[in-house]
Amino acid sequence: MNLVDLRRDSASAAQVEALLRACDAAFVPPLSRRVALGAYAAKLAGQARLLEAWQDEALIGLVAIYCNDPGGVAYVSNVSVAPGHARRGIAGRLLHEALDVALRSGMREAALEVGTDNAAAVALYRKHGFAEDGEANQDRMLRMRLPLLLERP
Repeated sequence: MNLVDLRRDSASAAQVEALLRACDAAFVPPLSRRVALGAYAAKLAGQARLLEAWQDEALIGLVAIYCNDPGGVAYVSNVSVAPGHARRGIAGRLLHEALDVALRSGMREAALEVGTDNAAAVALYRKHGFAEDGEANQDRMLRMRLPLLLERP
């Protein structure tokens, strides 16, 4: 098995879209029920900071984070790991890198939304220090927040 190569901001919109399509069913509910995958991939590739995991020139993991809020809140928009590569610590490594990018960009806090039925994702975010910010909304999406500190779990 080849090693995973971590990169930043190198994936094209087409590569991001291919990964999102491969990961669609892993989202709860599926991502394609909430967004048009092609347009979402183009937006991420063009406007977000991308923390990427590559293997054999294939994009196998991605965390997309926006660090452009004047109020200092970085927004984690997407965490995806290709089928067959889950449970190898890739999402955690990418999330850690994304939070470091946010901190170095002057952000004071990170926020995200996750489906309440996606127990694995909620557990990942809790492991990295995120805490629930109130009750889930009508779409069963839970907002989570993390103050950005120099040291994280």
